[in-house]
Amino acid sequence: MLEVATDFYKNLFAYEPKPDLHLGNGFWSEAEMTSEEVRRDLERPFSEDEIKEAIMSSYASGAPGPDGLSFLFYQNFWDLIKNDFMWMVRDFENGVLDIYKLNYAIITLIPKIPLAREMKNFRPISLSNCAVKIFSKAMNTRASPICDKLISHNQTTFIKGRFILESVVMAHEVIHEVHISNSSGLILKLDYEKAYDRVSWDFLEEMLLFRGFGVKWVSWVLSTLKHGTFQVRINDTNGPHFVGGKGLKQGDPHSPLLFNLVADVFSKMLVKAVNNGLIGGLLPHAIPGGVVSLQYVDDTILFIQESVDYAKN
Repeated sequence: MLEVATDFYKNLFAYEPKPDLHLGNGFWSEAEMTSEEVRRDLERPFSEDEIKEAIMSSYASGAPGPDGLSFLFYQNFWDLIKNDFMWMVRDFENGVLDIYKLNYAIITLIPKIPLAREMKNFRPISLSNCAVKIFSKAMNTRASPICDKLISHNQTTFIKGRFILESVVMAHEVIHEVHISNSSGLILKLDYEKAYDRVSWDFLEEMLLFRGFGVKWVSWVLSTLKHGTFQVRINDTNGPHFVGGKGLKQGDPHSPLLFNLVADVFSKMLVKAVNNGLIGGLLPHAIPGGVVSLQYVDDTILFIQESVDYAKN
C-alpha cells in the first residue's frame, strides 16, 4: 500500500512542461495589478512583530512537521529563540537560506469518502515543518489585504470579508430568477480533480509576475514550494523521499490564496469571452453581460445563455 501511494503521488507531483500558451501583456488592466507602492510594501523585510504574530496566531496543538517542533514549541520558547529565528528570516529574504533542509513534508492521507479504496479518493495533507509554515503565514498575512481587489468577486472563499454561503445564495437567486421568468440556459458545475496538486509552478510564476508582483516576492513564494521533498506516511511508516515538480501543499497557510489567484485567470478568461461576444451569461437584463460564473474554492459553476454557438465556444 505504501509503495502504491508513493508511486501515485510521485507521478501526481511530477513536473509537467507548461503548454505553449502564455498570458498576454494586456490580459489584466492596470487597476487589476499590484502597484509599485504595494510591491515595495510586500518585499520589505519582515519585522519581528510580524513573525511573532504568525507564530502566536497559529494553532498550538496542530501536528508538527518532520522535525517534531510544533507551533506550541515556537510559542513557548519564542523569547529564547527569536534572535536566531530572525537571522533565518533574513537569510530567507536574501535568498541565501538553505531551505531544502527545512522544506520537506510528510503526506498523510485523509479519506474523502467512507471505505475509500482508490488513491484519488484520499486527500493528501502535507505535514510541513512549522518554520516553513511561519514564512508562508507571514507572507499570506501581507498579501491577503490586496487580494480583495485583485481577485474577482465571484470567488467567495479564503478572502477576508467574503463567505462561501454567498455563492450558495447567488446560485439560488440565479436559478430562481430563471425559473420565474421562464428563461432557459446552461448551468454547468465544474470540479477540478486534485486541483491544488496540479497547479503548475511555471504558470504560477508567470501569473504572479503578470499581476505585478515583484521578482523578490515571487522568489519567496516559489522557494517555499520548489525546494523540498516529500514522503508518504501510512500506519506510522514513511515511504522513500521524492522531489515534487508542481502543486500547492494542502495545509500550507499561503496555498488557498495562491490557488485563488490561479483560478482567477479562468474567471478573467470568461469575462473576456463575454466582452468579445463568445458567450453570454444568464440574467443579462439584471447584470451587464449576465452572471457567467461563481467560484468557491476549487468548484466553479458556469451560467450560459441558451445558444449552440455559446455552448461550443
